[in-house]
Amino acid sequence: MTIIAIANQKGGVGKTATAVNLAARLAGMGQRVLVIDSDPQGNATSILDVEPAPEERTLNDVLVAVATGQAGPGAITAAITAAGPAWPGIDVVPAERALAAREADTSAGREHVLRTAIAAGAVDAYDVVLIDCPPSLGALTLGALTAADTVLIITEARVSSVDGVDQLMDTIDAVRKYYNQHLQLAGIVINKWRSDRLDRSAWRDVLRDSYRNQVIDHPLLEREIVATAATNRVPVPRDEGRDYVLALDAVARQITQETK
Repeated sequence: MTIIAIANQKGGVGKTATAVNLAARLAGMGQRVLVIDSDPQGNATSILDVEPAPEERTLNDVLVAVATGQAGPGAITAAITAAGPAWPGIDVVPAERALAAREADTSAGREHVLRTAIAAGAVDAYDVVLIDCPPSLGALTLGALTAADTVLIITEARVSSVDGVDQLMDTIDAVRKYYNQHLQLAGIVINKWRSDRLDRSAWRDVLRDSYRNQVIDHPLLEREIVATAATNRVPVPRDEGRDYVLALDAVARQITQETK
């Protein structure tokens, strides 16, 4: 079982769309997949066609219960639910807007709350756990990195995105030093790739020069079908997004092989 945090503190790079479609590709390969939506915007929850009823538990409920001592190791199981019918083989821990309050948590040990919630074999039934992090380097992202085995960085080949990768790498180093010494980098995926744009080729080269073999050599092409599929709450269909799906298949194989 591998826990992968999918992160980038910069919004708009397609992190969540990549996370849910990666989950779909892994499930299609026979992997048992759990998606933990750690973003208060709840976009992964929505795309995966989950709408928690008021009485149903969410990630926020779990984190509050663990932080206040009302629940202990393994508490995450109370919030696991199945994704919608278009997403077979995928379970979800949904997010809600109230999760944003966890970013303001200043209590001691807040970085370890999610790790405690998934401890005691709570997620051992899964082959892969994907944590969709919020677009920030706040408490929720730190908690995800503390709980994870590896981190997959999603970025674009743009100047602001390259700067964001540098900042995130600094955060990963800090997490290794203080909270999770075993955290590894699964790789850096370039999303929204267009080979006909010289500026993107130039910034891809900057990323490669800076991070060398850490940049996964399977960029995800910019395709309108990715946004359309997310709106329709379905995975990107192979027929309409073949080049995107094949690249994501290659990413899925690479990151799961490297984490075994």
